[in-house]
Amino acid sequence: MRKPARSFLVGCAAAALAGCALPASAAGANPSTRPRVIGYITELMTNKLDRFNPATDRMLRPITVGRAPWTMAIAPGGRLAYTIGTYSNVWAVNLAAGTARKVTGVGPYPYGAAFSAGGTTAYVITRRALVAIDAATRQVIKRLPLTGNSTEINRLQAAPRGHLVFLINVANGVVTEVSTATNSVVGKITVGLCTTTAIFSPDGRRMYLSTDTGLVAVNAVTGAIEQTVPVGYDCSFGALQAPGGGTLYAPGSDSLDRTTVTRIDVSATGLSTKWTTRAGTEGGGPPMVLSPDGSTLFVRTDFHASLTPINTTTGKAGAPIADRINVTHLVRGRSGRYLFASPDSPATVAVIDTVTRRLVRIFRFGDSRYFIRLVVAPGGRQVFAIVSFGPTRGWLVPISAVTGRAGRRIFCNGQPVGMQFAR
Repeated sequence: MRKPARSFLVGCAAAALAGCALPASAAGANPSTRPRVIGYITELMTNKLDRFNPATDRMLRPITVGRAPWTMAIAPGGRLAYTIGTYSNVWAVNLAAGTARKVTGVGPYPYGAAFSAGGTTAYVITRRALVAIDAATRQVIKRLPLTGNSTEINRLQAAPRGHLVFLINVANGVVTEVSTATNSVVGKITVGLCTTTAIFSPDGRRMYLSTDTGLVAVNAVTGAIEQTVPVGYDCSFGALQAPGGGTLYAPGSDSLDRTTVTRIDVSATGLSTKWTTRAGTEGGGPPMVLSPDGSTLFVRTDFHASLTPINTTTGKAGAPIADRINVTHLVRGRSGRYLFASPDSPATVAVIDTVTRRLVRIFRFGDSRYFIRLVVAPGGRQVFAIVSFGPTRGWLVPISAVTGRAGRRIFCNGQPVGMQFAR
């Protein structure tokens, strides 16, 4: 039986955990002069945006932003962010100065934000409209009314290059394309049911959407559908892009509703299927992670609650790693020696050795009342377990990606739901 797609809000939280806005110039800077990375923690039941220094594992002075900053978007360059507090308020945050100012005139029930590729325009989605805002002055530029279902059914994503913002309706599979140059709707395409976050090619020219029928490649410059690769039901977790963007791994299902993984090679002429491998007995997309050298793909299998290693060259599946954990979150650090796996609840993290392919240890941070997310810090030396226990408690636990061992608990001001990084 196919697994139902995950909810939009859970998808938003997962997307927030993975976010990282680091300016391109910082990557090649001298390490002695490079600015430090700061983690910004979105939380419920507080009016603080917590700041965290991953180099010292210490909290910094928080930024007051209004009611419950539960989601945020960081502008290119990492100096400005917009936070949204539980459907009620929007704040522009100067990350360099550590100050925040309220954005007015957005309208009721804001729930998502994104920035144009140049960072000059912020876009906030509400239940009634897509609102374009001058990011520097906080003045509303234009309001594009939304029709149809008024609940949070739209996912908002901006192309990292070019002049398009994509509004993805997760209920009917229609993608509305908005020009960031004119702040007007320039097109609509139908891709099919899709609840996972889209991924972009390294050059920003393609957007890949996991849908209920397969992987859809959209030209992020023109907004046209370039190609659809049928892989079956592929909505739960979405595709994985290998470094460099030359290969995609798309989970799906076969004619008997068994979980599959398909390797898709990317070239100038389009997408081509290399191999398809059965990875489980239940349909739907599982979480996946790639080894640092790209030789092995680790895939969660539902029925056995295990991880299956797959040779990325041949597509041959190896013996399952029987961790007996119902994995929802699966990440690795830079070294690749360890995989870190966790369900949403209870708050546990399994550490798996990729060399011996055995379970090394399990960290237990709470029972079924506790929820957990995993996020990897820039550089990949640390993995953070974000543990929340409602309505007001929560903490971070740093885990070394080199040793696979956990550090001390670091308590937050409220109930953490995500963390993004910026310099």
